Amino acid sequence: MTNDSQLIDAACMRFERLWKPEWSLGEIRSFLEAETLLGDSYVELATELFAIDLDRRWQLWGKKHMGELSPKQAVLELNSIPKAEEYIAALRVCIPNGRIASSTFHESDFAARQRHGDAIAPSAEVSESLQARFTEDRPRAIVRSKKEAEPNEFRFWDVLTIGRQSKEDQPPFSLSDSSIPKLICAPGKDRRISRNQLSIRILSRQWALIENTSHNRHVPIGRSSILAPASVQICKFPITIKLDQIIIDFYRR
Repeated sequence: MTNDSQLIDAACMRFERLWKPEWSLGEIRSFLEAETLLGDSYVELATELFAIDLDRRWQLWGKKHMGELSPKQAVLELNSIPKAEEYIAALRVCIPNGRIASSTFHESDFAARQRHGDAIAPSAEVSESLQARFTEDRPRAIVRSKKEAEPNEFRFWDVLTIGRQSKEDQPPFSLSDSSIPKLICAPGKDRRISRNQLSIRILSRQWALIENTSHNRHVPIGRSSILAPASVQICKFPITIKLDQIIIDFYRR
Protein backbone atom coordinates (compact mmCIF):
# COMPACT_ATOMS: atom_id res chain seq x y z
CA MET A 1 0.00 0.00 0.00
CA THR A 2 1.36 3.40 -0.91
CA ASN A 3 2.15 5.52 2.14
CA ASP A 4 1.88 9.30 2.39
CA SER A 5 5.63 9.92 2.03
CA GLN A 6 5.56 8.15 -1.35
CA LEU A 7 2.55 10.20 -2.41
CA ILE A 8 4.38 13.39 -1.39
CA ASP A 9 7.47 12.36 -3.38
CA ALA A 10 5.34 11.52 -6.43
CA ALA A 11 3.49 14.85 -6.24
CA CYS A 12 6.77 16.76 -5.96
CA MET A 13 8.14 14.97 -9.02
CA ARG A 14 5.00 15.84 -11.00
CA PHE A 15 5.27 19.43 -9.85
CA GLU A 16 8.92 19.66 -10.92
CA ARG A 17 8.05 18.29 -14.39
CA LEU A 18 5.16 20.71 -14.87
CA TRP A 19 6.70 23.77 -13.19
CA LYS A 20 6.98 26.95 -15.26
CA PRO A 21 8.81 30.12 -14.21
CA GLU A 22 5.79 32.23 -15.11
CA TRP A 23 3.54 30.39 -12.64
CA SER A 24 1.99 32.59 -9.97
CA LEU A 25 1.63 31.49 -6.36
CA GLY A 26 -2.09 31.08 -7.11
CA GLU A 27 -1.30 28.48 -9.80
CA ILE A 28 0.84 26.57 -7.33
CA ARG A 29 -2.10 26.58 -4.94
CA SER A 30 -4.30 25.19 -7.72
CA PHE A 31 -1.84 22.32 -8.24
CA LEU A 32 -1.86 21.67 -4.51
CA GLU A 33 -5.64 21.70 -4.22
CA ALA A 34 -5.87 18.89 -6.80
CA GLU A 35 -3.92 16.57 -4.48
CA THR A 36 -5.76 14.17 -2.15
CA LEU A 37 -3.48 14.19 0.89
CA LEU A 38 -4.93 15.26 4.22
CA GLY A 39 -3.76 16.61 7.57
CA ASP A 40 -0.05 16.81 8.31
CA SER A 41 0.82 15.18 4.98
CA TYR A 42 -1.01 17.96 3.13
CA VAL A 43 0.91 20.57 5.14
CA GLU A 44 4.19 18.80 4.35
CA LEU A 45 3.39 18.65 0.62
CA ALA A 46 2.39 22.32 0.54
CA THR A 47 5.65 23.29 2.23
CA GLU A 48 7.67 21.16 -0.22
CA LEU A 49 5.98 22.60 -3.32
CA PHE A 50 6.46 26.21 -2.31
CA ALA A 51 10.08 25.50 -1.31
CA ILE A 52 10.74 23.94 -4.75
CA ASP A 53 9.25 27.00 -6.44
CA LEU A 54 11.35 29.37 -4.33
CA ASP A 55 14.60 27.55 -5.08
CA ARG A 56 13.85 27.21 -8.81
CA ARG A 57 13.15 30.93 -9.18
CA TRP A 58 16.43 31.86 -7.53
CA GLN A 59 18.35 29.31 -9.61
CA LEU A 60 16.99 30.91 -12.80
CA TRP A 61 17.78 34.38 -11.49
CA GLY A 62 21.38 33.35 -10.73
CA LYS A 63 21.87 32.26 -14.36
CA LYS A 64 20.49 35.48 -15.85
CA HIS A 65 22.91 37.71 -17.77
CA MET A 66 22.28 41.03 -16.00
CA GLY A 67 24.38 42.89 -18.53
CA GLU A 68 21.45 42.57 -20.94
CA LEU A 69 19.09 44.39 -18.56
CA SER A 70 18.78 48.04 -17.69
CA PRO A 71 19.28 48.82 -13.98
CA LYS A 72 15.55 49.56 -13.67
CA GLN A 73 14.62 46.23 -15.30
CA ALA A 74 17.03 44.33 -13.05
CA VAL A 75 15.57 45.82 -9.88
CA LEU A 76 11.99 45.24 -11.06
CA GLU A 77 12.73 41.60 -11.89
CA LEU A 78 14.57 41.06 -8.62
CA ASN A 79 11.70 42.55 -6.64
CA SER A 80 9.19 40.38 -8.54
CA ILE A 81 10.61 37.16 -7.07
CA PRO A 82 8.28 36.23 -4.19
CA LYS A 83 9.63 36.80 -0.68
CA ALA A 84 9.34 34.37 2.23
CA GLU A 85 6.38 36.34 3.63
CA GLU A 86 4.48 35.94 0.33
CA TYR A 87 4.94 32.17 0.36
CA ILE A 88 3.77 32.06 3.97
CA ALA A 89 0.68 34.16 3.12
CA ALA A 90 -0.10 31.86 0.17
CA LEU A 91 0.23 28.82 2.41
CA ARG A 92 -2.15 30.31 4.97
CA VAL A 93 -4.82 30.40 2.26
CA CYS A 94 -4.33 26.65 1.75
CA ILE A 95 -3.85 25.87 5.44
CA PRO A 96 -5.97 28.34 7.41
CA ASN A 97 -5.53 26.63 10.79
CA GLY A 98 -2.00 27.96 11.21
CA ARG A 99 0.11 24.78 11.09
CA ILE A 100 2.88 26.51 9.19
CA ALA A 101 6.52 26.69 10.27
CA SER A 102 7.37 30.18 8.99
CA SER A 103 11.04 29.72 9.89
CA THR A 104 11.24 27.00 7.20
CA PHE A 105 10.49 29.56 4.49
CA HIS A 106 12.68 32.29 5.92
CA GLU A 107 15.57 29.83 6.04
CA SER A 108 14.87 28.49 2.53
CA ASP A 109 14.64 32.05 1.20
CA PHE A 110 17.89 33.06 2.92
CA ALA A 111 19.81 29.98 1.70
CA ALA A 112 18.55 30.27 -1.91
CA ARG A 113 19.56 33.93 -2.07
CA GLN A 114 23.03 33.16 -0.75
CA ARG A 115 23.51 30.42 -3.34
CA HIS A 116 22.07 32.24 -6.36
CA GLY A 117 20.87 35.73 -5.54
CA ASP A 118 21.21 38.95 -3.64
CA ALA A 119 22.90 37.79 -0.39
CA ILE A 120 20.07 39.18 1.76
CA ALA A 121 20.89 39.82 5.42
CA PRO A 122 19.43 37.16 7.75
CA SER A 123 16.16 37.83 9.55
CA ALA A 124 15.45 36.80 13.13
CA GLU A 125 13.78 33.65 11.74
CA VAL A 126 17.09 32.33 10.35
CA SER A 127 19.00 30.07 12.72
CA GLU A 128 22.52 30.98 13.80
CA SER A 129 23.86 27.71 12.40
CA LEU A 130 22.49 28.53 8.93
CA GLN A 131 23.84 32.07 9.12
CA ALA A 132 27.26 30.69 10.01
CA ARG A 133 27.30 28.55 6.85
CA PHE A 134 27.23 31.67 4.68
CA THR A 135 29.03 34.25 6.82
CA GLU A 136 32.41 33.72 5.15
CA ASP A 137 30.77 33.57 1.72
CA ARG A 138 29.46 37.14 1.87
CA PRO A 139 30.53 39.76 -0.67
CA ARG A 140 33.86 41.42 0.17
CA ALA A 141 35.11 44.98 -0.16
CA ILE A 142 38.89 45.40 -0.06
CA VAL A 143 39.97 49.00 0.47
CA ARG A 144 43.44 50.24 -0.46
CA SER A 145 44.72 53.70 0.40
CA LYS A 146 48.08 55.45 0.35
CA LYS A 147 47.42 56.44 3.96
CA GLU A 148 47.07 52.82 5.11
CA ALA A 149 50.03 50.42 5.07
CA GLU A 150 47.80 47.37 4.59
CA PRO A 151 44.49 46.95 2.73
CA ASN A 152 41.33 46.72 4.82
CA GLU A 153 38.80 43.97 4.11
CA PHE A 154 35.11 44.20 4.92
CA ARG A 155 32.26 41.75 4.41
CA PHE A 156 28.65 42.76 3.98
CA TRP A 157 25.29 41.30 2.97
CA ASP A 158 23.09 42.65 0.17
CA VAL A 159 23.52 46.44 0.35
CA LEU A 160 26.43 48.74 1.21
CA THR A 161 26.82 52.51 1.08
CA ILE A 162 30.17 54.26 0.75
CA GLY A 163 31.29 57.76 1.69
CA ARG A 164 33.34 59.99 3.91
CA GLN A 165 32.82 60.30 7.65
CA SER A 166 29.77 62.08 9.06
CA LYS A 167 29.62 63.47 12.60
CA GLU A 168 27.91 60.35 13.94
CA ASP A 169 30.09 57.91 12.00
CA GLN A 170 32.94 55.75 13.20
CA PRO A 171 36.54 56.54 12.11
CA PRO A 172 37.64 56.12 8.49
CA PHE A 173 38.31 52.62 7.16
CA SER A 174 35.55 51.07 9.26
CA LEU A 175 32.07 49.68 8.63
CA SER A 176 29.09 51.16 10.46
CA ASP A 177 26.69 48.78 12.18
CA SER A 178 23.54 50.55 10.92
CA SER A 179 20.70 48.68 9.21
CA ILE A 180 22.28 49.61 5.86
CA PRO A 181 26.01 49.50 6.63
CA LYS A 182 28.24 52.33 5.46
CA LEU A 183 31.85 51.84 4.47
CA ILE A 184 33.61 54.97 5.75
CA CYS A 185 36.56 55.53 3.45
CA ALA A 186 37.70 59.07 4.28
CA PRO A 187 37.66 61.55 7.19
CA GLY A 188 34.89 64.13 7.35
CA LYS A 189 37.21 66.98 6.33
CA ASP A 190 38.13 65.25 3.04
CA ARG A 191 35.79 67.06 0.63
CA ARG A 192 37.01 65.09 -2.39
CA ILE A 193 34.56 62.30 -1.44
CA SER A 194 30.87 62.84 -0.66
CA ARG A 195 29.34 61.77 2.63
CA ASN A 196 27.10 59.51 0.57
CA GLN A 197 29.13 58.81 -2.54
CA LEU A 198 28.05 55.34 -3.68
CA SER A 199 25.79 52.44 -2.96
CA ILE A 200 26.22 48.86 -4.09
CA ARG A 201 23.34 46.41 -4.23
CA ILE A 202 24.04 42.74 -4.84
CA LEU A 203 21.93 41.25 -7.64
CA SER A 204 23.39 37.75 -7.92
CA ARG A 205 26.65 35.87 -7.44
CA GLN A 206 28.03 37.50 -10.60
CA TRP A 207 26.42 40.94 -10.76
CA ALA A 208 25.89 44.06 -8.66
CA LEU A 209 24.15 47.40 -9.11
CA ILE A 210 26.39 50.43 -8.48
CA GLU A 211 24.73 53.82 -7.92
CA ASN A 212 26.59 57.11 -7.77
CA THR A 213 24.51 58.92 -5.14
CA SER A 214 26.51 62.16 -5.27
CA HIS A 215 25.41 65.04 -7.50
CA ASN A 216 28.76 66.46 -8.56
CA ARG A 217 31.41 63.71 -8.63
CA HIS A 218 32.21 61.21 -11.36
CA VAL A 219 33.43 57.77 -10.27
CA PRO A 220 35.82 55.58 -12.35
CA ILE A 221 34.78 51.91 -12.47
CA GLY A 222 37.31 49.42 -13.80
CA ARG A 223 39.70 50.59 -16.51
CA SER A 224 37.38 52.29 -18.94
CA SER A 225 34.01 53.15 -17.37
CA ILE A 226 32.98 56.39 -15.66
CA LEU A 227 29.84 56.52 -13.51
CA ALA A 228 28.30 59.98 -13.78
CA PRO A 229 26.68 61.72 -10.79
CA ALA A 230 23.17 60.45 -9.91
CA SER A 231 23.47 57.49 -12.29
CA VAL A 232 23.36 53.69 -11.99
CA GLN A 233 25.27 50.88 -13.67
CA ILE A 234 25.17 47.06 -13.55
CA CYS A 235 28.66 45.60 -13.11
CA LYS A 236 30.08 42.10 -13.10
CA PHE A 237 32.33 40.87 -10.27
CA PRO A 238 35.15 41.54 -9.62
CA ILE A 239 34.48 45.29 -9.55
CA THR A 240 37.11 47.98 -9.02
CA ILE A 241 36.12 51.52 -8.01
CA LYS A 242 38.43 54.49 -7.56
CA LEU A 243 37.53 57.33 -5.19
CA ASP A 244 40.32 59.89 -5.42
CA GLN A 245 43.33 58.09 -3.84
CA ILE A 246 41.25 55.17 -2.56
CA ILE A 247 40.69 51.97 -4.53
CA ILE A 248 37.91 49.56 -3.56
CA ASP A 249 37.75 46.06 -5.03
CA PHE A 250 34.51 44.11 -4.68
CA TYR A 251 34.44 40.32 -4.90
CA ARG A 252 31.87 37.60 -4.53
CA ARG A 253 32.74 33.90 -4.65
